[in-house]
Amino acid sequence: GRVQNWLVKGTGAANLGGGVVCGGGTVCNSRVEDNWAMYGGGLACTQTGLLRNSEFVGNRASYGGGGVCILSHSQAVVENCTIAGNYSEEGYGGLQCMSTGSVFVNSIIYGNLAKFSSNLTAGGQSFLYCCSAPADPGEGNLTNNPVFLSLDMLDCRLATNSPCINTGTNLPWMTNAVDVRNGARILGGRTDIGANEAGPFGCAFSADRRGGVVSVPVWFLSRVTGTHVANPYYRWDYDNNGTPD
Repeated sequence: GRVQNWLVKGTGAANLGGGVVCGGGTVCNSRVEDNWAMYGGGLACTQTGLLRNSEFVGNRASYGGGGVCILSHSQAVVENCTIAGNYSEEGYGGLQCMSTGSVFVNSIIYGNLAKFSSNLTAGGQSFLYCCSAPADPGEGNLTNNPVFLSLDMLDCRLATNSPCINTGTNLPWMTNAVDVRNGARILGGRTDIGANEAGPFGCAFSADRRGGVVSVPVWFLSRVTGTHVANPYYRWDYDNNGTPD
């Protein structure tokens, strides 16, 4: 099966996979949030699976794998996913791998909570260009804080000072692809780590008049572009000295 462009939120299971059970299928461009189970509060992989361009946030498990649990005799390929803000009452708040052979690329596993091993247990897996703590040995891996806009609000878009911006590795499927919020997957020539691609912020103004005598009202129209354009605020530097007035 295929879960694509879905929001999976507020569901639960007594045993496995509160949000999604992946048994040979694909989860892509989806957000799995606020689900619960014994293992794999967000998702449980029971055979093979492909997880791509998706967020697993705010999920919880009573035993292990608050965000994602890959069960025994199962393997997954996880590309450009964010596993953050999840919780387990026992161990492995973010990711629990009960078998070997899974591959993680361009993914963030960070800011999860558990009694022990808050982010992950993942011996025998392959990690490349991932951000997690602790990090397994592998090319391009980071342990730095990914600097989300607001982990408390489960807003896992990357802030402009995130070390995950332009530090991933480009993959063949990314040509003309989009991220989890339907923005371009590659901006600036190199993909970001995680499910969200951060774009530059741009702002332009126009006015309804260019001159007048005090006090003449002037109306300004702003146009903003980029990936973080919600609720902008403006400050003015009337005398052009570099300090907002």
